[in-house]
Amino acid sequence: MSWKVLLVVSVVSYAVFAFDSKKTTREILDKWSAKAAKEYPDCVQSSGATQEEVDNFFQLQTRAVSPNVKCYIYCLFKSFKFINQDGTFNKDELVKDIEKATDEMIQFCATNFANETDPCAFTYGIADCALHYEHVYV
Repeated sequence: MSWKVLLVVSVVSYAVFAFDSKKTTREILDKWSAKAAKEYPDCVQSSGATQEEVDNFFQLQTRAVSPNVKCYIYCLFKSFKFINQDGTFNKDELVKDIEKATDEMIQFCATNFANETDPCAFTYGIADCALHYEHVYV
């Protein structure tokens, strides 16, 4: 009986603490914006996105209408290894690396875009969905 209680407590604790980040969403976005600019500045140029569009995405969480911004996000996903060599989505790496991202959140977002054939639209869809997911601003 006690091992069952321990198992339940462990699972519930993981679920609660997986989302319990001390950083705000703003701090997390600022960190990733700086990391992207420092480590992968070529993503802006290769995607054709303007710096203003990139800044709007990170600073204002502006939803992109530009395919260039979507391809910028795809470039970042590849660079951060959220896309595997074979082109498949690496959910585990994204959840491991991004604070406040949970398996539930990313699975929900990936499922919503599972039929998307354009890799830029797929990765942008996941990023946008995660940014606007029901718990992200907690």
